[in-house]
Amino acid sequence: VESLHSPDLSRGFADRVLVSAETGGVAVRILLNKIDLASDDGGFSALYDTLGYPVTRTSAVTGEGIEEVASFLRGGIYAFVGRSGVGKSSIVNCIAPDLNLRVGEVMEKTGRGRHTTTSAQLFPFKGGYLADTPGMQTFGYPGVDSGDLARCFPEFRALEGTCRFSPCTHSHEPGCSVKEAMEEGKIARSRHESYIEMLGEIELRQKNKYS
Repeated sequence: VESLHSPDLSRGFADRVLVSAETGGVAVRILLNKIDLASDDGGFSALYDTLGYPVTRTSAVTGEGIEEVASFLRGGIYAFVGRSGVGKSSIVNCIAPDLNLRVGEVMEKTGRGRHTTTSAQLFPFKGGYLADTPGMQTFGYPGVDSGDLARCFPEFRALEGTCRFSPCTHSHEPGCSVKEAMEEGKIARSRHESYIEMLGEIELRQKNKYS
């Protein structure tokens, strides 16, 4: 779950959740919430739809998109994951009002939500379960191999084996197909920036392990 406003949309956080889901082989749908507060998502929906991550625009206030969300929750286990204040509990309350989950307000000074959900909670729903999870401000990549990280980006994965050097970290090497595709506008710069940030964390983790 992401929000268009209060807190503002974070592509970096969304990318981290998506990479983690790719690592675990978990299907993902993005709920872009609070569309009653803003309308322009800066191409977010179009980008992630193209990458194979369906985006549903929702408003827990007006009810827009809520029926669509409820329609694909059938007989499985679904976790609502996102930062504090994006409206996870509010959406769950719209889908299953009997649960009456606590919701909080976004703090005006920081733009961050309060942690009203303090532990993961699993609720029976239509033959399956809904999980409301605590809000997070950070989300780390669980893997340790840079090659595995690149494969968690579908647009990078499509270019695997086409770089001049193999292996290629898609960061500094000349003749990198991923960087060339980014410069040509075929890969979103924000996605490559998310990748580089996570790659740096992996390299630091490996350095600390052997130092």
